[in-house]
Amino acid sequence: MRDFAAFGIMIFSLSFTLNVYLWFHLSYLWHIHHTILFWGLLLLSTVSWFGAMALDMRFSNRATGTLNAASLVWMGFEIYMMFALILYDIVRLTRGADPRVAAIVLPFVAVVLVVLSIVITQFIRVRRIELRSDKLARDLRIVQLSDLHIGSIHGPRRLARIVRMANAQEPDVVLITGDLVDGPGRFRDHMYSVLDDIKAPVLFTTGNHEYYAGLEGVLAVLATTKLRVLRNELAEMDGYQVIGLDDGRRGTVPDILPQIPHDRSKYTVLMFHQPTGLEAAAEGGVDLQLSGHTHGGQFIPFPLLARAIWHRYTGLYELKGTYLYCTTGGGTWGPPFRLGTMCEIAVLDIRGRAKDAPAGKDAPAA
Repeated sequence: MRDFAAFGIMIFSLSFTLNVYLWFHLSYLWHIHHTILFWGLLLLSTVSWFGAMALDMRFSNRATGTLNAASLVWMGFEIYMMFALILYDIVRLTRGADPRVAAIVLPFVAVVLVVLSIVITQFIRVRRIELRSDKLARDLRIVQLSDLHIGSIHGPRRLARIVRMANAQEPDVVLITGDLVDGPGRFRDHMYSVLDDIKAPVLFTTGNHEYYAGLEGVLAVLATTKLRVLRNELAEMDGYQVIGLDDGRRGTVPDILPQIPHDRSKYTVLMFHQPTGLEAAAEGGVDLQLSGHTHGGQFIPFPLLARAIWHRYTGLYELKGTYLYCTTGGGTWGPPFRLGTMCEIAVLDIRGRAKDAPAGKDAPAA
């Protein structure tokens, strides 16, 4: 919970800055005076998500969940408005712009983007990747799920849909690479019981949101399902092995991987929530690393930020014969938006010695 508090302080600071910028610009465009009502609305807008989240953590019912969702949609609208206003300021300062037109056009564009982003979030694509390994005597099909963020926004119904999609791929194993839960508050046994419907072994390793939600409580809930949780340990499977490492703030791939004995002659899959440590994975004899965390940036313009922060922020990468696939994930965090990215489940077909397949489709040099 200490991590969640620190994260909350950071988000509150960003929210306050965003709202000051937004409301002062709107007061100029819409000729709003800086009265007590103005400052009250600015403060309410700043704390709306925190208040809604606190209520949802305390009561966790449909009403508080709806309020939380509404506050996140409002946050998303503010983000779109902020970037629209930044563009307006650039145009105004360089070429000139009519504030009367901007007062109408900018909110309209933001609303359109909000609606479009919510609609796109409802679609979940199946992303297919094909690799080859002589270490496997037969083909191996992995379904990777990540960043589902099951909670107030994405509930049991969405999880059931993803389970059906995973089963339709007829996988040999399902690997969940963190952030299955969303955050503190709304996670209950019944929300995850549908995981028992997966028709394959299911392995899970933690992400940062399992810690935000309270790791002990999360693990207690997941213990009621068929999930096998890997916490810095190895699972021997049928002709291959899977290593699961805890979320990266509890150690990194170079720190932990050397401490886990594994047979380098076997095909080795590494589950690690953050898309880092490929160099250490390659040195450690890992054949495939599966990660998530970045959401691919989730919605415009944040893919540009994700690309700047994470060297390998989405897609397939290769280094010295070791592959890393970073999925965009099956859910959302914060505003339930996707724009410029899509929710996905990843299907990785690793062709064994009996098949002749390319060594990795569309894998850029890492």
